[in-house]
Amino acid sequence: MRRPKVFEIFGVGVAATALIAAPAAGAAPAPTVVAAPDGVLHSIDFEDGADWSPWTRSGEPELEVIELDGNGVLHVGDRGENYDGIELATDGLEGELTVSLDLMLAEGTPEVEAGLVTVPGYTHRGAQVVGDDEWTTVTATFEAPAEKVYIGTADIADVDAYDYYVDNIVVTLAAPSDEAPGDGDAPAPAPGENVVIHETGFEAGTDGWFGRGDAEVEVTDAEAHEGDSSLHVTNRSADWHGAAMNLFPL
Repeated sequence: MRRPKVFEIFGVGVAATALIAAPAAGAAPAPTVVAAPDGVLHSIDFEDGADWSPWTRSGEPELEVIELDGNGVLHVGDRGENYDGIELATDGLEGELTVSLDLMLAEGTPEVEAGLVTVPGYTHRGAQVVGDDEWTTVTATFEAPAEKVYIGTADIADVDAYDYYVDNIVVTLAAPSDEAPGDGDAPAPAPGENVVIHETGFEAGTDGWFGRGDAEVEVTDAEAHEGDSSLHVTNRSADWHGAAMNLFPL
């Protein structure tokens, strides 16, 4: 059963995608991770064989640990839905959870947006454009409690052709800080104060902006509102194709 898509952000905006929600009914109970004293819940590099627990199947994909370029990775294949992959039960945990993992598509697969989805709410997080020629790190930070988090790809018609590889999964839970707000080098912003976290006039390059969908971006000096340069967006084939930026590192 397919559930409604998450609303897509149109035009220029942060990296996002319409990720399909996984079915909630009929799934077997999944093991819940247990927080470690150092904040790392668990990490997997798939060098020790076929055990990917505490992650479990999301949907009905074929999962297999294989060797790729001399390293163990998880191959996710035979996908029938965009949510087919792996998921992690996070119920019972409280605090700020961060999930980081590396993704790469199978050889010959066109680029696609992929990210992590949290349930309930089916909120997409940390979407990145993933290709078949290099690994892409996808990171999502969210507040627990949440029921689970899973990997999802954009809404694509031939999803069964989009096999991918997963490696280097790290899940952490932020430890409570004893430092009071404002005790560090920079004072904490006052309530309601606007804080600039990124600003560019494209005078020194794209500054972290990249093309979303089929869009291509480049700095040009042909037009400029101020200064000498602006960002030129071309090769758009849909309204939501444009310039995007991943805000998680900020």
